[in-house]
Amino acid sequence: MANPSKKFKVETNAKQLFMTGCVVLYEDVNVVVVEGGPKQQKKYKQLMIKRIKWDEDLYKDKDGDEVENKCVLVWEVNFCSSWPRFL
Repeated sequence: MANPSKKFKVETNAKQLFMTGCVVLYEDVNVVVVEGGPKQQKKYKQLMIKRIKWDEDLYKDKDGDEVENKCVLVWEVNFCSSWPRFL
């Protein structure tokens, strides 16, 4: 996330949706981890995958070739439905 406007969108939308989490920045890979309710997760996922135009920016990989940015969903879980209920 070299583009400051994209960093701002990721951070601001997480705050507006009352989500918690972190961003790990490492060379050519960035990982965004957030947690929130099912509605917040749906809205944030839509923002990250559909609304932000990641392919507008190019970056140079280790070999010096220009590569398009992209956003990929690695893992998603809804804890409300996956945790067993205790009475």
